[in-house]
Amino acid sequence: MGAVAELIETWRANPDADATIAVCSFLSTQQDQEVLVREVGTSAQTWHLADAAVMLAVGRMYLDHLLLPEAQAALVSAGKADPRDPRAFRYLGEVLLRRGDALRAEKVLARALQLGHQDPATQLWHDRANVYVALQSRVGIQAVAQEVTRTLPKTVSIPPPVVPSGAISFNEEITKPRGELKLPPEATPEPMRLPGAAGLPGAAQALPGAAPPGAAQVLPGAAMPARPGAAQALPGAALPAPPALPGALPPLPGSPALPGAAQLAGAAPLPGAARLPQLPGAAPLPTPPGATGQLPGRAPLPPGARPLSQPPPLPGAFGAPSPALTAPSPLAAPPVAPLGAPPLGASPASPLVSPPLPAPAVDPAPVAAAPAPALNPFAPAPVLPASPFTPSPIGVAAVSRDSAEPTASEVLEQLAQVGVYERGGGGPPAWERPPRERSKGTFTLGALVLTVGLIGGGVFFYAQHARAERIAKAEALTSEIAGMLHGGKLDELARTDDKLNAVFELDSRNQRAARLWLENRVLSTLLSPMEVSGVDTAVHRARSVEVPEEQLAFGQVASFVADGDLAGAASLLSRWDQRAGKDAMYQLTAGAALDLAGDQRALSRYQLAAKLDPELAAAHVFLAILALIELDEEAAGPTIEQAIERTRGTPSGKALALLRWAARGAEGTPPAEHQLTEAEEKLLPAPLRVVPPLVVALTSEDASQRRERLKDAIGVSRTPAIATWLGFIAVRQGDEQLARTAALRALKFSAIYPQARALAARVALLGGRLEEAKQAVETLSADSPEGVVVRAVIAYEVADEAELARAVGSAEAPALAGLRAGLDRVRGAPVPSDERLDQLASPEVVWGELVALDYALDHRRFEWAQKRASGWAEPSAAQAVRRLRLVRYQGDAEAVKQLLAPGSALAGAGASVSLLLEQAYALISVSDHAAARALIERYPALLGGMSGWLHALVDAAAGEAPKAVGRLSALEPPPDTAAFPLRVLAARALAASGDRRAKGYVATLMKRHASHPDVLLAAKDIGLVR
Repeated sequence: MGAVAELIETWRANPDADATIAVCSFLSTQQDQEVLVREVGTSAQTWHLADAAVMLAVGRMYLDHLLLPEAQAALVSAGKADPRDPRAFRYLGEVLLRRGDALRAEKVLARALQLGHQDPATQLWHDRANVYVALQSRVGIQAVAQEVTRTLPKTVSIPPPVVPSGAISFNEEITKPRGELKLPPEATPEPMRLPGAAGLPGAAQALPGAAPPGAAQVLPGAAMPARPGAAQALPGAALPAPPALPGALPPLPGSPALPGAAQLAGAAPLPGAARLPQLPGAAPLPTPPGATGQLPGRAPLPPGARPLSQPPPLPGAFGAPSPALTAPSPLAAPPVAPLGAPPLGASPASPLVSPPLPAPAVDPAPVAAAPAPALNPFAPAPVLPASPFTPSPIGVAAVSRDSAEPTASEVLEQLAQVGVYERGGGGPPAWERPPRERSKGTFTLGALVLTVGLIGGGVFFYAQHARAERIAKAEALTSEIAGMLHGGKLDELARTDDKLNAVFELDSRNQRAARLWLENRVLSTLLSPMEVSGVDTAVHRARSVEVPEEQLAFGQVASFVADGDLAGAASLLSRWDQRAGKDAMYQLTAGAALDLAGDQRALSRYQLAAKLDPELAAAHVFLAILALIELDEEAAGPTIEQAIERTRGTPSGKALALLRWAARGAEGTPPAEHQLTEAEEKLLPAPLRVVPPLVVALTSEDASQRRERLKDAIGVSRTPAIATWLGFIAVRQGDEQLARTAALRALKFSAIYPQARALAARVALLGGRLEEAKQAVETLSADSPEGVVVRAVIAYEVADEAELARAVGSAEAPALAGLRAGLDRVRGAPVPSDERLDQLASPEVVWGELVALDYALDHRRFEWAQKRASGWAEPSAAQAVRRLRLVRYQGDAEAVKQLLAPGSALAGAGASVSLLLEQAYALISVSDHAAARALIERYPALLGGMSGWLHALVDAAAGEAPKAVGRLSALEPPPDTAAFPLRVLAARALAASGDRRAKGYVATLMKRHASHPDVLLAAKDIGLVR
């Protein structure tokens, strides 16, 4: 079984905290182990949910495998288990940021920093979270997650386990099997002493429950009795040392002998020692003649020879020897000297041990077996024949040995067989002096130093040369990128991304490249039709390479613009205008922010940007568009020509030429050399995307296509100025719905843009909602062109001659020619010629078509009026009033009822005097007198003095002439200075009721308005005409 499989199996057998942490550390470095990762995580959450260390390891394991939801849950548990551990908050912050939640990640990482986790990695993740908070609020968490994955690839958070470099301690804590009972040192049982042996210096220790002195003892579990005359092994005594071998190495000077071994090996039996009894029925073993007590096949020890000393204990490997082996007890049995050895006192191995004292003879206690013959304690032990039951000849003491432990002779035998040990010994060890080597000469050392210096210098100069080449290549690329960015072409702007990546690979600290990357992000934000991110990241990178802050100001403004926070962008302008005022990109970005806010100061910002950097095409494009909208043709002409010249041959240059054609009135067909192909339309910057659909809307003969394309142009407008300009085009075409869409889009960009408010007023006028139009222009100045137009239109529709005269009296604009003609009509001027009416009906003349139509209807030019009204596919409320008057004069009762039916254009129109008056005439013409009375009673305040004349006219038409005469008796006919519609109403009411004043009043009107249809109806009622 491999180490990995064994680790997993060990964990599965006992999933404790240490094993779980070890498995998590291993799995963090492995791939394609999701099933095992989930198994370990589930087990840890089941058994160790309150263990902060385990849950931290599980969370980091999940993080390394990008299982972010599981990692978040595990790290939250770790933080709850130990709220003071900053590591849980550190990695939880990374998980949240990788999931895209930059706001929460910043708070969690700030918590980790507060707890003292101040390493660079935590600081970096906290800074990135701060940067991505704005991206999350602007785009969403998905964009943050993608950006983090792109810029911060995942690395292993838990390093693989490392084996400690120190020596491994083989103590009980490691070598004992798990679960085995550990005895404390003080619990080690002390060996029992022989009874009555306290006064004997050489008394032997006895086993618990040992027989009294002199009694024979049998070793526990012995298969046969011990050899007579052998010394009894005592509990706690170590094995005796093997006899000295011929030719063996002497012990090293100062090496201590193993305590208790040599002493036992050389100790003599105590006088009167206990003898082992014979087993019943067993004869004593005979002693072979000539037995010497030596090992078979070995020569006897020479006189004065010492047995081999025990080797010293292993230093620090298994711990210090036990006290029982290091210091023999004064009550322990004296060591037994081997045969032929000198007395113990003469041995250098134990100079402090006293020679054995003679002990008094102790009679053995009677036993059941036959007494054994006394043995001479000083007689040599007999050598027994080789037998499988013969005790081991290691020493003279009979010991019980584990058969799995080899004896010294067996070890030496095996070593001799493999050639490691030589029987008979070798030569004595001696130190050998190494041969003297000749030292290297000065010349060799100098040559070596020179060679190393030359190689180092060559490497240094090669590195410098390679670095210089990379820097030169990076500078060349940055110059090329700067030209592409200034060109303003959308396709080249996209290609600069790859080139900037190449520059950063060559020189990652290039300040100019960092500035160009920020310009790339800002220009993409302003020119690209798609939503662009990365402005904040570019600012952060530029700061990291120490680009001056004044060169990054435009990036901060662009970041607010991209987020739609125009107030925040405007607040930065006063802060940076003085320090960054000479930066063309700053002025361009500031102009874009003001342009989106509908601030007319954007024009001066664009002009300054174009002046500071004449090669910046984007500044010329924005300046030309705003100049076409805000300035007149004469003032905007040079600016537009310069912009077209700067962008000549590009899609932007063609689009600017077409935009100028549209602003001049779209006369004729657009120039052929400026026609845009389909491929060029896709390369247009965002502010000029309105041009292709606008050209189609102005040139198409299909009304539905014109409307759809104009709607498309309004939908892609990017500033309130462009949206408002397109809305006025919709007003000229009489499309109230499109004009309202454009006004709402302009107000969405900026609620304070003056032209947007004026457009809203014009839309209200198209719908006949005069009060709404009046409220829309309340915030405009009294002398503003749009304010004058709205007040003049309202005065004309309510037939207020004095207000109309004040509104148009001082204005000489060509657009007000129609309203000035309306003032003449109200005053009763004769009808102009057909050519003049055609001029008034031009789209450029405000309200001119409706005034011309009123003139035509006043003088019974029904054919001209029918021709103009037939072009209204979906008439506005103001146009519907004129159509209702036309069909009433033509006597088409069915058409009158259709126009008055619910759901028609008039049904949703706002109330005005002209509308109410015409509706009352129409209801009387179709004999719906009840509806006419209800209409008059609904708007008494708006009708004012006209309501009494209308009531009298309805009563007379309904056959209630006496009632009508009664009403008229309280009214005085309007003077000649009164409004013409009021005088016509009074003439009709007087004539229909048969009032005696009718004939003279109608005759006066006939002198100047003999062709007016309503005046002719009054004349017929009193018989002046037939």
